[in-house]
Amino acid sequence: ITIKAASLEEKKINDFLDSVHKEKIDRDVTTTTQDEAPSSTNFTLLYEKLCDAIILADRKTQEAITCYCLFGKALIQRRNEIASERLVDSESNIVGRILNKKVKAQLLTDTSDSLLRKRIENAKKLYKLFDAI
Repeated sequence: ITIKAASLEEKKINDFLDSVHKEKIDRDVTTTTQDEAPSSTNFTLLYEKLCDAIILADRKTQEAITCYCLFGKALIQRRNEIASERLVDSESNIVGRILNKKVKAQLLTDTSDSLLRKRIENAKKLYKLFDAI
Protein backbone atom coordinates (compact mmCIF):
# COMPACT_ATOMS: atom_id res chain seq x y z
CA ILE A 1 0.00 0.00 0.00
CA THR A 2 2.85 2.38 0.81
CA ILE A 3 4.45 1.76 -2.57
CA LYS A 4 1.16 2.34 -4.37
CA ALA A 5 0.57 5.59 -2.46
CA ALA A 6 4.08 6.79 -3.25
CA SER A 7 3.60 5.86 -6.90
CA LEU A 8 0.28 7.70 -7.05
CA GLU A 9 1.81 10.72 -5.35
CA GLU A 10 4.76 10.66 -7.75
CA LYS A 11 2.41 10.23 -10.73
CA LYS A 12 0.31 13.22 -9.64
CA ILE A 13 3.42 15.35 -9.29
CA ASN A 14 4.76 14.25 -12.68
CA ASP A 15 1.37 14.80 -14.36
CA PHE A 16 1.21 18.29 -12.91
CA LEU A 17 4.74 19.11 -14.05
CA ASP A 18 4.01 17.70 -17.51
CA SER A 19 0.86 19.80 -17.84
CA VAL A 20 2.68 22.95 -16.79
CA HIS A 21 5.56 22.41 -19.19
CA LYS A 22 3.70 20.59 -21.95
CA GLU A 23 4.83 22.60 -24.92
CA LYS A 24 8.50 22.68 -25.70
CA ILE A 25 9.77 25.14 -28.22
CA ASP A 26 11.96 23.46 -30.77
CA ARG A 27 13.27 26.19 -33.01
CA ASP A 28 16.55 26.70 -34.71
CA VAL A 29 18.49 29.70 -33.57
CA THR A 30 19.94 31.96 -36.22
CA THR A 31 23.69 31.89 -35.90
CA THR A 32 26.04 34.59 -37.05
CA THR A 33 29.40 34.32 -38.68
CA GLN A 34 32.14 36.87 -38.22
CA ASP A 35 31.15 38.56 -41.50
CA GLU A 36 27.49 38.95 -40.56
CA ALA A 37 26.17 41.86 -38.60
CA PRO A 38 25.16 41.03 -35.03
CA SER A 39 21.74 42.52 -35.72
CA SER A 40 20.84 39.42 -37.75
CA THR A 41 20.81 37.36 -34.54
CA ASN A 42 17.30 36.56 -33.47
CA PHE A 43 17.33 37.56 -29.79
CA THR A 44 13.72 36.52 -29.36
CA LEU A 45 14.55 32.92 -30.23
CA LEU A 46 17.71 32.97 -28.14
CA TYR A 47 15.77 34.34 -25.17
CA GLU A 48 13.00 31.76 -25.62
CA LYS A 49 15.61 28.98 -25.72
CA LEU A 50 17.12 30.39 -22.53
CA CYS A 51 13.69 30.44 -20.87
CA ASP A 52 13.02 26.87 -22.01
CA ALA A 53 16.34 25.74 -20.57
CA ILE A 54 15.54 27.42 -17.25
CA ILE A 55 12.09 25.79 -17.16
CA LEU A 56 13.63 22.40 -17.91
CA ALA A 57 16.24 22.91 -15.17
CA ASP A 58 13.48 23.88 -12.72
CA ARG A 59 11.52 20.76 -13.65
CA LYS A 60 14.56 18.54 -13.14
CA THR A 61 15.17 20.19 -9.77
CA GLN A 62 11.55 19.50 -8.78
CA GLU A 63 11.93 15.88 -9.89
CA ALA A 64 15.12 15.54 -7.83
CA ILE A 65 13.35 16.97 -4.77
CA THR A 66 10.45 14.54 -5.28
CA CYS A 67 12.89 11.62 -5.56
CA TYR A 68 14.77 12.76 -2.45
CA CYS A 69 11.48 12.95 -0.52
CA LEU A 70 10.35 9.50 -1.62
CA PHE A 71 13.77 8.06 -0.79
CA GLY A 72 13.74 9.79 2.60
CA LYS A 73 10.25 8.51 3.37
CA ALA A 74 11.26 4.94 2.51
CA LEU A 75 14.42 5.25 4.64
CA ILE A 76 12.52 6.52 7.67
CA GLN A 77 9.82 3.85 7.33
CA ARG A 78 12.42 1.09 7.00
CA ARG A 79 14.39 2.52 9.94
CA ASN A 80 11.24 2.36 12.10
CA GLU A 81 10.58 -1.23 10.97
CA ILE A 82 14.11 -2.29 11.89
CA ALA A 83 13.79 -0.55 15.27
CA SER A 84 10.51 -2.40 15.94
CA GLU A 85 12.04 -5.75 14.97
CA ARG A 86 15.08 -5.17 17.20
CA LEU A 87 13.09 -3.50 19.99
CA VAL A 88 15.46 -0.53 20.10
CA ASP A 89 15.17 3.22 19.58
CA SER A 90 14.84 4.12 15.90
CA GLU A 91 17.59 6.73 16.31
CA SER A 92 20.12 4.24 17.68
CA ASN A 93 23.38 3.74 15.83
CA ILE A 94 22.73 0.03 15.42
CA VAL A 95 19.56 0.72 13.44
CA GLY A 96 21.43 3.23 11.29
CA ARG A 97 24.21 0.76 10.51
CA ILE A 98 21.76 -2.01 9.63
CA LEU A 99 19.77 0.32 7.40
CA ASN A 100 22.90 1.60 5.65
CA LYS A 101 24.03 -1.98 4.95
CA LYS A 102 20.61 -2.91 3.54
CA VAL A 103 20.53 0.17 1.29
CA LYS A 104 24.15 -0.30 0.16
CA ALA A 105 23.45 -3.96 -0.69
CA GLN A 106 20.81 -2.89 -3.23
CA LEU A 107 22.96 -0.27 -4.97
CA LEU A 108 25.68 -0.54 -7.57
CA THR A 109 28.97 -1.67 -6.10
CA ASP A 110 30.79 1.48 -7.20
CA THR A 111 28.53 3.77 -5.11
CA SER A 112 30.82 5.52 -2.65
CA ASP A 113 30.01 5.50 1.05
CA SER A 114 30.41 9.26 1.36
CA LEU A 115 28.06 9.96 -1.57
CA LEU A 116 25.49 7.53 -0.17
CA ARG A 117 25.77 9.10 3.28
CA LYS A 118 25.23 12.60 1.85
CA ARG A 119 22.24 11.52 -0.20
CA ILE A 120 20.66 9.69 2.72
CA GLU A 121 21.16 12.75 4.91
CA ASN A 122 19.65 15.07 2.29
CA ALA A 123 16.76 12.69 1.65
CA LYS A 124 15.86 12.55 5.34
CA LYS A 125 16.10 16.34 5.71
CA LEU A 126 13.94 17.05 2.67
CA TYR A 127 11.34 14.45 3.63
CA LYS A 128 11.10 15.82 7.17
CA LEU A 129 10.85 19.36 5.82
CA PHE A 130 8.03 18.60 3.37
CA ASP A 131 6.30 16.16 5.72
CA ALA A 132 5.99 18.97 8.27
CA ILE A 133 4.21 21.23 5.78
